[in-house]
Amino acid sequence: MLLDFEIGTVKLNLRAHDLRNTEADRTSISVAMDVYLPGRDHIDLETGETLSHPAYQHRYKNEDKTLRPPIEATCAFIKAKDSEDIKNNYLIYYDDLPDVDSHILINVYFSDHEFEELIKNFRAGLIPNGISVEWKTSVFDDRANYGWSYGWEPDGSGMKWANKDKDNRRIPLDGVSLSYNIRVVEIEEQSGHPIIITGPTTEALGVLSKKFTALAEKISEIEKNTKSSAKMLLFVVMATVIALTVKLLK
Repeated sequence: MLLDFEIGTVKLNLRAHDLRNTEADRTSISVAMDVYLPGRDHIDLETGETLSHPAYQHRYKNEDKTLRPPIEATCAFIKAKDSEDIKNNYLIYYDDLPDVDSHILINVYFSDHEFEELIKNFRAGLIPNGISVEWKTSVFDDRANYGWSYGWEPDGSGMKWANKDKDNRRIPLDGVSLSYNIRVVEIEEQSGHPIIITGPTTEALGVLSKKFTALAEKISEIEKNTKSSAKMLLFVVMATVIALTVKLLK
């Protein structure tokens, strides 16, 4: 099974602990991302919720036409303390935490080197725009599918998760992929010319910068034309005044 997610808010969390121990490594860093499904993809959970793109959440209803409650999902990247941690990559459904709504959590542990590279990218503003997780399924052993199946939609956009069975609520992951927009191209509306943007975090700024530059050039041109017109008007007025003065003197 392969699930693709789009990434929303990204948080870099720094936690200090064991503060009285001056010799210990007292800080830990983790990354948390709000994730949601792209387009019209959605997952109907047996417990009643639906995971989808926020823009389409209103489309998903029960048989009695009542709205299915949304569920949020978070992906957490954590630096592994040892080799055992690296094996503990899971997609988990929670509904038993005090004062917290039901939630889907994707836990991903990285080695020291992998995690440091990830943090360096984040600090440099290189933020992934998508994440994919996968796990092995079997057509012969339904238990290996952890209650996942496809809905009636012919394009495969609808999925179901039989998560009332608590054995299905913790799915071991076999792969995690991050995707980055290194080269982003926007098409300029009026001219139709491509605008090339060189980084994911500068996408909006790049487009705005070009639009502001074009606007500034137009304003500058107007100012030049206005100044030229003002000078010409001044010359005309001065010439008129001189002509009238000469006429009066005669």
